[in-house]
Amino acid sequence: MSCPDCASHKSRTRESGYDSEGRRLRAKVCNDCGARYTTIEVTVPRPGSLYVLSAYRKWRNRMAMRQRRGYHGGLGGPPLRPEPVVDVKVRVRRGAA
Repeated sequence: MSCPDCASHKSRTRESGYDSEGRRLRAKVCNDCGARYTTIEVTVPRPGSLYVLSAYRKWRNRMAMRQRRGYHGGLGGPPLRPEPVVDVKVRVRRGAA
Protein backbone atom coordinates (compact mmCIF):
# COMPACT_ATOMS: atom_id res chain seq x y z
CA MET A 1 0.00 0.00 0.00
CA SER A 2 1.38 3.38 -0.93
CA CYS A 3 0.83 6.72 0.79
CA PRO A 4 -2.30 8.47 -0.55
CA ASP A 5 -0.50 11.86 -0.41
CA CYS A 6 2.95 11.19 -1.90
CA ALA A 7 2.67 7.58 -3.24
CA SER A 8 5.68 6.48 -1.18
CA HIS A 9 5.89 2.84 -0.12
CA LYS A 10 7.87 3.66 3.03
CA SER A 11 5.53 3.61 6.02
CA ARG A 12 5.28 2.47 9.63
CA THR A 13 2.33 0.82 11.30
CA ARG A 14 1.55 2.86 14.41
CA GLU A 15 -1.39 0.81 15.64
CA SER A 16 -3.32 -2.23 14.47
CA GLY A 17 -6.56 -3.92 15.40
CA TYR A 18 -9.75 -5.50 14.03
CA ASP A 19 -13.12 -4.11 13.02
CA SER A 20 -16.47 -5.61 14.09
CA GLU A 21 -16.39 -8.10 11.20
CA GLY A 22 -12.87 -9.36 11.99
CA ARG A 23 -10.96 -7.54 9.24
CA ARG A 24 -7.47 -6.29 10.09
CA LEU A 25 -7.10 -2.48 10.41
CA ARG A 26 -3.77 -0.66 10.44
CA ALA A 27 -3.10 3.00 11.30
CA LYS A 28 -0.01 3.97 9.31
CA VAL A 29 2.36 6.93 9.04
CA CYS A 30 4.32 7.73 5.88
CA ASN A 31 8.07 7.94 6.50
CA ASP A 32 8.56 10.47 3.68
CA CYS A 33 5.77 13.05 4.13
CA GLY A 34 4.38 12.18 7.59
CA ALA A 35 0.81 11.66 6.36
CA ARG A 36 -1.42 9.45 8.51
CA TYR A 37 -3.80 6.99 6.89
CA THR A 38 -5.63 3.75 7.68
CA THR A 39 -5.61 0.51 5.70
CA ILE A 40 -7.98 -2.43 5.87
CA GLU A 41 -7.13 -6.04 5.02
CA VAL A 42 -9.83 -8.01 3.26
CA THR A 43 -9.98 -11.65 2.22
CA VAL A 44 -10.73 -12.13 -1.46
CA PRO A 45 -13.25 -14.95 -1.97
CA ARG A 46 -12.44 -17.81 -4.33
CA PRO A 47 -11.63 -18.01 -7.24
CA GLY A 48 -9.69 -14.76 -6.73
CA SER A 49 -6.00 -15.24 -6.14
CA LEU A 50 -2.82 -13.19 -6.07
CA TYR A 51 -1.81 -14.62 -9.44
CA VAL A 52 -5.05 -13.49 -11.06
CA LEU A 53 -5.33 -10.10 -9.33
CA SER A 54 -1.69 -8.96 -9.40
CA ALA A 55 -1.35 -6.00 -11.75
CA TYR A 56 2.31 -6.76 -12.47
CA ARG A 57 2.14 -10.56 -12.85
CA LYS A 58 2.15 -10.56 -16.65
CA TRP A 59 4.88 -7.92 -16.79
CA ARG A 60 7.09 -9.90 -14.35
CA ASN A 61 6.53 -13.09 -16.35
CA ARG A 62 7.49 -11.30 -19.58
CA MET A 63 10.62 -9.80 -18.02
CA ALA A 64 11.64 -13.23 -16.64
CA MET A 65 11.19 -14.75 -20.09
CA ARG A 66 13.30 -11.99 -21.65
CA GLN A 67 16.00 -12.58 -19.05
CA ARG A 68 16.09 -16.31 -19.82
CA ARG A 69 16.01 -16.02 -23.61
CA GLY A 70 17.50 -12.57 -24.14
CA TYR A 71 15.69 -9.48 -25.33
CA HIS A 72 15.46 -9.20 -29.12
CA GLY A 73 13.26 -6.13 -29.43
CA GLY A 74 9.55 -5.96 -30.09
CA LEU A 75 6.82 -7.01 -27.71
CA GLY A 76 7.98 -10.60 -27.31
CA GLY A 77 4.50 -12.02 -27.47
CA PRO A 78 0.84 -11.20 -27.94
CA PRO A 79 -0.47 -7.96 -26.44
CA LEU A 80 -1.43 -8.12 -22.78
CA ARG A 81 -5.12 -8.44 -21.98
CA PRO A 82 -6.62 -6.06 -19.40
CA GLU A 83 -6.12 -7.17 -15.81
CA PRO A 84 -9.12 -8.02 -13.61
CA VAL A 85 -10.12 -5.38 -11.08
CA VAL A 86 -11.10 -5.85 -7.45
CA ASP A 87 -13.95 -3.57 -6.40
CA VAL A 88 -14.02 -3.07 -2.62
CA LYS A 89 -16.75 -1.00 -1.01
CA VAL A 90 -16.36 0.12 2.58
CA ARG A 91 -19.13 1.77 4.59
CA VAL A 92 -18.24 3.47 7.84
CA ARG A 93 -20.97 3.93 10.44
CA ARG A 94 -20.77 5.58 13.80
CA GLY A 95 -21.73 3.10 16.50
CA ALA A 96 -24.11 3.92 19.33
CA ALA A 97 -22.26 5.03 22.43
